[in-house]
Amino acid sequence: APGCARRRHLSVIACALVWSWTRRLFGAGAALASTLLFTMLPPVLAHSGLATPDMACATFVFASIYAFSRWLECPAWRQSLLLGASTALAALSKFSSLVFLPASMLAVLLLYWFIERPPLAAFRLNALRRTGSLIFAASVLFPMIWAGYRFSVGRVTAEDRPYETIDRYLPESSVPAHEFFDGIGEVEYHNARGHESWLLGEYRTDGWWYFFPVVIAVKTPIAFLLLCSIGFFRLARQSVAKICWQEWVPGACAAMILLVCMLNKIDLGVRHILPIYPLLAMVAGLGLARLVEAGRTRKTAAACGVVLALWLVVSSVWSHPDYLAYFNESVGRKPESVLAESDLDWGQDLQRLSDKLKQLGVKEVSLAYFGTADPTRFGLPAIKLLPA
Repeated sequence: APGCARRRHLSVIACALVWSWTRRLFGAGAALASTLLFTMLPPVLAHSGLATPDMACATFVFASIYAFSRWLECPAWRQSLLLGASTALAALSKFSSLVFLPASMLAVLLLYWFIERPPLAAFRLNALRRTGSLIFAASVLFPMIWAGYRFSVGRVTAEDRPYETIDRYLPESSVPAHEFFDGIGEVEYHNARGHESWLLGEYRTDGWWYFFPVVIAVKTPIAFLLLCSIGFFRLARQSVAKICWQEWVPGACAAMILLVCMLNKIDLGVRHILPIYPLLAMVAGLGLARLVEAGRTRKTAAACGVVLALWLVVSSVWSHPDYLAYFNESVGRKPESVLAESDLDWGQDLQRLSDKLKQLGVKEVSLAYFGTADPTRFGLPAIKLLPA
């Protein structure tokens, strides 16, 4: 319960960030729409209630991208502090953030370069001016990560990892936060070996390049995907008159995170790509707000916006409380033919099983369980574990 409460607090932080950033870029109407859409997304609702690192990763990766965008606009000390702190929290939440953040920040830099097109001399001068604030951000980042590991010092060992990982770049002597580097090595090794995954009736260990596009297509409400398309269309239209690189940051970073996920071999469900949703919520909120605002002259557009928003809300409420097993209408009645594992069943029915067995007076149960909870803490009768 304490872990779940912390995740709900993280989802509140994520909502506040979605509101703040969207309001800054697109106005209060779009901010309200984005926050509404974000809080109605079944994948977000599902993982906000689980004691796993996924919602923490989504929140702090989003916060770090926001902070980096603000720092690029104005490299003041306050922005540097926020950048260093949010990046440290993202790195401490989940190791995949160490891939998401560099890729997203590269996307932001490329947007800035190609849209602003600063002269090379001016670009170099700005880079030199920002060096001090960047060093300050790093001076916040690294101590926070070390503090997250209780200022530990030790050796990184790779005895169980025959695959050469980050270990080959580290000294053989003790290093600060050695568990952090050991964890990076474990993730590298895991990705090199791959992981058994299920997609469209097939098991693989090395994954599919199209796994996460399929995940987004079937685990995201169709109304939300349509609003995202409308949002990108509106961005493109208003960019004809004047293009603003900050407005394209959410979409570009969402695309970069998707690309990074498509290149890895660990295909384990929507929770691995959760940081994409607050970014897409900003774009979808823009689409919804512009549809409603257009209703002053075109009532059909406003009606479409209201219908799409209601469709999203109804589909989300309809799936309560089984947000984890949510699939949109494109899948039909057999979602297990598309995705399985944590996208379908992660042992979320343990309490229901316990209540039903008590009702039936069952004294012993044979159980094969897939999930992260401890079955012995749910009031089940005597358990006889079945082999997988």
